[in-house]
Amino acid sequence: MIAVVPARGGSKGLPRKNVLPLAGLPLIVHSLRCALAAREISRVVVSTDDEEIAAVARSVEGVEVPFMRPAHLATDSASAIDVHLHAAEALGTSELCVLLPTAPLRRAEDVDASVRLFRERKAEAVLSVTAAKPAAWQQALAPDGRLSPPPGLASSIDNRQGYGEVVIPNGAVYVLDMEALARSRTYFGSRSFGHVMPASRSIDIDGPDDLLMAEALLAHREAAA
Repeated sequence: MIAVVPARGGSKGLPRKNVLPLAGLPLIVHSLRCALAAREISRVVVSTDDEEIAAVARSVEGVEVPFMRPAHLATDSASAIDVHLHAAEALGTSELCVLLPTAPLRRAEDVDASVRLFRERKAEAVLSVTAAKPAAWQQALAPDGRLSPPPGLASSIDNRQGYGEVVIPNGAVYVLDMEALARSRTYFGSRSFGHVMPASRSIDIDGPDDLLMAEALLAHREAAA
């Protein structure tokens, strides 16, 4: 299966985050190395509109940048689904493994397990997920500090066990049937499955604090190796 790492140049929350240093490497390189190490991945491709990101990607042996993403798919309002569909069409494939560069702590085993699950279940989508608090535990915080249930959510939090396992997508791995995605334009159909990852591998780099936490976790991983 082909792995695509989508990385645009115009990040606003953390400017140039896809090439910011993390543990001595540009952020995107962690995802590229992970993809290259995954046994279920046959090609590793970067989808970008940015020449610097493309140059960083090409500097990693085995990584391809066979096309540049058009500008209209690199804006703040561009749909991620349209980015995936564009990559699939450019590569002539009906299935993709998408690895966001902002999830540098995923491991090759997460990628491989997700692809195998996709095959075994004949899935339309497999998403990596991590444990989350049940929605009924969410509270709205008023300006004066008062807590209240958000509109539309049950107020009872008597027994969290009653909700079973609640998870949220962590953005690390998406394995997608592109025909199904084009038809439904959602990741969450009746044939969608989750690969569960621990919180320690589910960091999403969105701000400076996330980078610091990822740096600490990577240092701990290296020390334990």
